[in-house]
Amino acid sequence: MQARYSAALRHELSLRNATYAQARGLSHAESRGGTPVVVYRRSVAQAKHGNFLDASYQAILGDPKWKCRLDKVHSQAASLPQSDEGWKELDSSTSSDALLMNIFCYPGVTQSRTVALKLGFEVGEVPEFGFPARVPLEGERVDRPEVDMKFRTLLAESKLTETDYKVQRAAVVESYKDLRRVFDQDSLPRLNGQYIS
Repeated sequence: MQARYSAALRHELSLRNATYAQARGLSHAESRGGTPVVVYRRSVAQAKHGNFLDASYQAILGDPKWKCRLDKVHSQAASLPQSDEGWKELDSSTSSDALLMNIFCYPGVTQSRTVALKLGFEVGEVPEFGFPARVPLEGERVDRPEVDMKFRTLLAESKLTETDYKVQRAAVVESYKDLRRVFDQDSLPRLNGQYIS
C-alpha cells in the first residue's frame, strides 16, 4: 500500500517538475527508467537552482556548512544523463534533503515562534543538515546513521518518496539500547517477525 502512494507521489512530482522546469526555462534533465525523475542543473552565473526557492538557495550559499551539503553525490547518478559537473543528491526533484533545506533555510522560518513551538526547538536556532548521529546499541556498540536535520535536541528524518525503509528484522530493531524504555514494544506493528513502519 505505502509503495503505491510513494510511486504515485514520485509520478506526480515528476510531472509537475517537468512542467515547472519547461515553463520557467530552467536547465534540467530526466532520469532513465520507469518514472523519470527531474534533476536540475545549477546556474552558477545567476546563483539560482531550479530545485530551490531563490531565498532559500541564497541562504544556503551564504552558509558554508549548508553550502557543502550541495556537493553530496547523487547515489543513483548512473540512471541520469552524463553531466560534466556530476549530479548531486539535492539536484533531484524527489530529494527529501532538498525539501527540508528549502523550508528550514528560508529566511525567517526558524525565527517563527509558531514553527519553533510546533517542532520543539528554540526560536532562532540554526539547523544542522546531515548530522552524524550516535545511537546507542546494546553491548556498548553505536549505530552511526546520518540524520537529515538537527536542531539541538530535535532530530528530523525526512522520507519523501522512499519505499525501502519501512520494514526491519526484529533482531536489528531490538538491538537499540533504549527501545523498551522509549516504546511500548508490544504496540509496535509487526508482520512475519519484522517491525513495520
